[in-house]
Amino acid sequence: MTTLFLAALLSALFVPFVSAQPLLCADAHLHYNWNQAEVTSPDEACSNLYANDVALAVVSSTPLELPVSLREAGGDQVLPFFRPYARPGDWLTWTRDESVPDIMREAPESGRYFGIGELNPIPGFGQRWDTPIFRKVNDLAKRHRMPVRIHTESSAPDFFMDICRRHPEARFLSADGGGILQPDVGARTMSARRNV
Repeated sequence: MTTLFLAALLSALFVPFVSAQPLLCADAHLHYNWNQAEVTSPDEACSNLYANDVALAVVSSTPLELPVSLREAGGDQVLPFFRPYARPGDWLTWTRDESVPDIMREAPESGRYFGIGELNPIPGFGQRWDTPIFRKVNDLAKRHRMPVRIHTESSAPDFFMDICRRHPEARFLSADGGGILQPDVGARTMSARRNV
C-alpha cells in the first residue's frame, strides 16, 4: 500500500501539464539530522519545502525519529524512511552490526515509516551488500512491501545494479545516482532493472 501510494504520487507529479501553477517537484533524498534540527525547526523546514514547490519529500535522519517530526509538521508531503544508523558514524559499521535487523523491525511495526534507507553500502570502505545483515534488511523491506533507498556512492551504477539484481523482489530508490553519471548511463541504470 505504501509503495503504491508513493508510486502514484511520483507518477502524478511527473506527468507533463500546462498550467499557470508552479511545477511541483519531488525530492527522494533529503535528510533532517540532529545538526539541522538544532538550527531549523520542523515547521521551518516544511515551510522551506512548500516555498520551493516540493510536493513530496522522502526523508531519513539521525536520530531516527526526526523524519517523523517533519511529517507531523508537514503532513502527507513528508514520507519518513527508517535507516539502520541511530548514531552518527553508524553508517560505517551497519552491515556488520548484528543488532541492525532488530532495530529495523521498528519501521514497519510502528506504521510511521514509508520505506527503509538510506542504506550506504560503500565500496572500498568496508561496508558490503552481500552480508547477512544487508540481506536481512532487504528481506524485511520485501516482506512489508517497503521501498529501499540505496545511496549510490561515487555514482557507480554497476555496484547499485548488482544489488538490484541480487534482490529482484525488493524495490529500490537510488540516492545520488546522478552525481557524475552522463544522462545516457543514468537512463540505462533506471531502465535495466524493473525494481528501480
